[in-house]
Amino acid sequence: MGIAAPPARPTVPELRTPRRTASRRFDGLVAILSAFFGGGLYLDGWAHVHGHVDQSFFTPWHAVLYSGFLVLAAVIAGSARAGLRRGLPLRESVPPGYELSLLGAAVFLVGGVADMAWHLAFGIEVNVDALYSPTHLVLAIGGVLMASGPLRSAWRRADGGPEPAVMPWPAVLSLTVVLSVITFFLQTAHPLVNPQAAGSAGSHNFSFDQQTIGVIAVIIQTAVVMGLVLLAARRFVLPFGALTAILGLNAFGLAFLGNQVAGRDGGLSLLPAALVAGLLADTLYAALRSSRLRNGELGFRLFAVGVPVVFYLVYFLGLLATTGIWWSIHLWLGSVALAGITGWLLSYVALPPAMPGAGPPPAAWR
Repeated sequence: MGIAAPPARPTVPELRTPRRTASRRFDGLVAILSAFFGGGLYLDGWAHVHGHVDQSFFTPWHAVLYSGFLVLAAVIAGSARAGLRRGLPLRESVPPGYELSLLGAAVFLVGGVADMAWHLAFGIEVNVDALYSPTHLVLAIGGVLMASGPLRSAWRRADGGPEPAVMPWPAVLSLTVVLSVITFFLQTAHPLVNPQAAGSAGSHNFSFDQQTIGVIAVIIQTAVVMGLVLLAARRFVLPFGALTAILGLNAFGLAFLGNQVAGRDGGLSLLPAALVAGLLADTLYAALRSSRLRNGELGFRLFAVGVPVVFYLVYFLGLLATTGIWWSIHLWLGSVALAGITGWLLSYVALPPAMPGAGPPPAAWR
């Protein structure tokens, strides 16, 4: 007689459920809340620039900024809580792409508490000090990590389809907020905030410093903008209007941060130029993608050169039509050329040349 087999164990239901991809609605909600949060950052910056702050941490400007953070963090934390209840570990409790957003919420929270303690200990920062205070830089890192969630989410979903993925508008808005946080902290070297070339031709004595800072600002901001734009163009098909939205919304925020120096504050008068430049950049992108250069390396490099050239050419023409330009035509046209060269060099970072014997190169862009 054989030995009886032991009774089978009752099966225990699996508590952990598969990780869910973020819905477009969730991405859109986070992108909109990120834009509100970014608007609070610029509002607080406006208050600092125009002397509407005192030595108190509890100001209306901080209230807008931190309320934007709390709502955004609550949405991300709510998603994490739902994942934890389904049995997922913390690092997988949020949809793919939002892991760093969850970390960013924690970083921003710690930075906010530290910022309050910093202000109580050392007072409210003024001028450039306010941009580069250590606690403010921690807040910037946390903000970028949170706001970039929809962009990372769309990045994760971009593979798998028979056609190249079109960049969703929540991802476009997310990228715009990331750009705007970076340009906020680089506003001291931004041609829209400190237009060093502004002013009629006879109204300025020669200033080596103003010319040097102005040219350097063009190069820095071109590197920042094109670094993000080329990254997006390599991964997605950009919908028409995306570049207008990115450049225009960013310019709208920066227009309020003018330093009010007589004759040099372009302010909102330069916003139409940014919108026109964005529309021309969208047109250039569409034309290159519909031409024979669609998949070629040359088309991608022309795009990398063309966007900053168009932007700064329209920018200087906008200055001519409003405040005037005291720089010589040699200098401001040369600055336009330097912007194009910067974009061209960055294109080799985004799309390195093919190595001999390494097989066919990947498509230049989607």
